[in-house]
Amino acid sequence: MVEEAKHEAERQVDFIRKEEEQKQQEKLDRALFRKQEIMEEAKKTADMRCADLDNENQYLADKYENPDEGKVRKAVTLIVERVLKYGS
Repeated sequence: MVEEAKHEAERQVDFIRKEEEQKQQEKLDRALFRKQEIMEEAKKTADMRCADLDNENQYLADKYENPDEGKVRKAVTLIVERVLKYGS
C-alpha cells in the first residue's frame, strides 16, 4: 500500500512537472512568435522608409542633374553680368 502511494505521488509529481514544462514551452513559443511578428512589422516599415528615401533621392538627383532651363539661363546671365561688371 505504501509503495502504491509512493508511485502514485511520483506519477502525480511527474504529471504536474510535465504540465508546467508544457505551459512554459507554450509561453516561450507565443513570445517567440510575437517577437517574429514585431520583427516582420519593423522590416516592412524599414523597407517602406527605404523606398521613400530612394524616391526622394531620385527626385533630388533628377532636380539637380537636370535643372529647369529657365533657371539655368537666369543663373548664367547673372554670372556673366557680374563678371562683366566686376571682372573675373
